Amino acid sequence: MSVAKVDPAHRILVVDDEPELRELLTERFKEENYAVFEASGGLEALEWLQQNPVDLVVTDLRMPKGDGRELLRQIQATLVPPPPVFITTGYSDFSPEQAFNEGASAFFSKPFSLDSLVAEMHRKLTSPKDRWKRRHPRLTAHAPIHFSAPSLSDAIRGRLVNLGRGGVFVSHAPDSLPRVSSEPVEFLLSFGGGAPTALEGLGIVRWVRSKAQSDGLPTGFGLEFVELEPSSLEWLLDYLSRSSPNSYIPKV
Repeated sequence: MSVAKVDPAHRILVVDDEPELRELLTERFKEENYAVFEASGGLEALEWLQQNPVDLVVTDLRMPKGDGRELLRQIQATLVPPPPVFITTGYSDFSPEQAFNEGASAFFSKPFSLDSLVAEMHRKLTSPKDRWKRRHPRLTAHAPIHFSAPSLSDAIRGRLVNLGRGGVFVSHAPDSLPRVSSEPVEFLLSFGGGAPTALEGLGIVRWVRSKAQSDGLPTGFGLEFVELEPSSLEWLLDYLSRSSPNSYIPKV
């Protein structure tokens, strides 16, 4: 285990079996005034995490000495609260849908933009209250993503909507699904009775399921929250403090 810098604003753990990539990430994170720690695999990382606090983990997926998926699971199961975990991978056998459902806070396919990864780190190291505060006026008069149900509880029971720590699953007809994009879009999830009456703001579509699955999973998409209207933000923060969901964006 090596230490790249001391006494900065945040502590970052980089987990990758490729020394060159670890060095590249470490040097860039040092430029952002982070304390950077390194591990060559999931087993080493988990052992270190049992004794040391960290603010964010960036981990490769496939590594011979403990893979990133098992590391993610163990972090979720053993650390309270679990730090954000960013998954990086060059393989397609672990999808964004799976990663976000299992608790990852970000997913990057190799090769990825280092600037984009750093920008996402800055965002995820900000508290949800500040991260989701509305900063921009409405982009459109009518939200391109619009869903309505009699109540949120009915929608959850019917597997139409489900909330995670950082976003929401929305069931949707396969012929008009939104596209995965890095650009935020307006969304409005309306509920007829009880609280909340709506969840409204800006979000990013992180994954899309265009075909219903044999296990009963419906078509739909995963939306990450970017900015929320004040009433939505207040309600969601209270909800998350009471429910503490494991998924960042649920798959159903």
